Amino acid sequence: MIPWILRDSYYGGIVDADAINRPWWAIFTTASFYANVGRIFQDRSDEGYALTPDGMISFQQATFPVLIFDVVMIAGSPSP
Repeated sequence: MIPWILRDSYYGGIVDADAINRPWWAIFTTASFYANVGRIFQDRSDEGYALTPDGMISFQQATFPVLIFDVVMIAGSPSP
């Protein structure tokens, strides 16, 4: 995610506008999806964390991170 957010001027600008370091955004958001969003399968969907004020709403049209975060979320989900 770090190379993507560093290269993308539109989405990187969103992160910059919120005064967030781009590499830190990539690391924190990926870790958050792995550790917290995966818990959605345990009916604890209110535990997701984001650094941007609107969560991931600003990134809903960004295909690459959505696909990466889907994979990370599944990888972090608990085993049945």
